[in-house]
Amino acid sequence: AQYFQTVKINKGHPVTGVGDEAYWGTVSFLPGLYFLKGGTMAYLSSSVDASEDSIPQLAKLLASRT
Repeated sequence: AQYFQTVKINKGHPVTGVGDEAYWGTVSFLPGLYFLKGGTMAYLSSSVDASEDSIPQLAKLLASRT
């Protein structure tokens, strides 16, 4: 949860509907979608060719199973 708070202060934007809280981190050595669900943090990223829409959809599925 502490690392998640660090990601939030970097440039990026919040993502709604994923877990308890989600944030698209754009300025870090690991850009991608970070989300919290029940105190557990998850991170999803993909290749440059992937649609930015597909990552939140996958994150919603993953969050629904935790």
